[in-house]
Amino acid sequence: MKALNALRTRLFLAIGLVVVLSIGLMLFVGTKLTSREVDRTTLHDLSRQADILAAQQRSQLLRHHDGDVEIIGRQHLGPALRASRRSHSSG
Repeated sequence: MKALNALRTRLFLAIGLVVVLSIGLMLFVGTKLTSREVDRTTLHDLSRQADILAAQQRSQLLRHHDGDVEIIGRQHLGPALRASRRSHSSG
């Protein structure tokens, strides 16, 4: 009986060790995969935010640029338009 108990004890310990190692390996691989996915998702989201900011700045720059062109156009074309209107109205 004593030999049977010793065999059961060794088998129980071996199975316990395999279970603990399996759980440890599963946690290690899961942690690495999760960490890698979090990094990838973070970089993707950061890239998306950078694209949104660039589009907003481009839009603001174009809006300011269009306004500047309109103002500059009025300043430079104003006298010419007035002279043209005078010549057309008098002629």
